[in-house]
Amino acid sequence: MKTQLVVLVHGYCKNSDDMAFLNNGLKNRNYDTFSATLPTTFGTIEDCTNSLRIQIEDLLCRYEQVHFIGHSMGGLIIQRYLSTTVLNNIGKCIFVATPNKGSKLATICS
Repeated sequence: MKTQLVVLVHGYCKNSDDMAFLNNGLKNRNYDTFSATLPTTFGTIEDCTNSLRIQIEDLLCRYEQVHFIGHSMGGLIIQRYLSTTVLNNIGKCIFVATPNKGSKLATICS
């Protein structure tokens, strides 16, 4: 079993390429990483959460500890995922610019 995995989740209207700088930095520090690509532009939070679940479910059991980093909407997706999933190997969660209290952009787009 491997030691640690960091799952990276991008924000609205983005894809895994937007997490490349962080992904490369973590890999240079010997972390295994997985950068999800989710349907954040046209999908609901539920669509994105289900997509994340499908992409990482086989990976999680291979690691002693799994950490999550989410940018913007990615943090909301991680929170939704973790509220509906039991993980015994959860490590740290880092949310960068996550709109926990909503955002003006979300109001305009809805």
